[in-house]
Amino acid sequence: MVISCNEYSRTYYSQGNVLLVMKRPTAIASYGSAIAVGPNHANAYSNHGASLQDVSLPEAAAESFNQAIALKPDHAKTYHNHRNAPRTPHHHAAVVTSYDNTIALQETSC
Repeated sequence: MVISCNEYSRTYYSQGNVLLVMKRPTAIASYGSAIAVGPNHANAYSNHGASLQDVSLPEAAAESFNQAIALKPDHAKTYHNHRNAPRTPHHHAAVVTSYDNTIALQETSC
């Protein structure tokens, strides 16, 4: 049986989800594989960022969140996670923007 690259990417993504819930650093590799196979998988970038945050790699997490937002600018969860990324001099402005985006996206669904 041959599966599509999209399905293959989803398999890595699903594996990463389980590992993320378990707080396993190996989730990073699973999401990385999902991204390598399916580079337009915004949710994989978002969860990749969350996994990187879990192991205290905020700058790398921010890069993943930025890519997720570039691919899917209406994904409230990514903005929510992104605001907790790196603590840099420009962090506070980015946090306010992420809160604004999260609120705007949630308002449309409530």
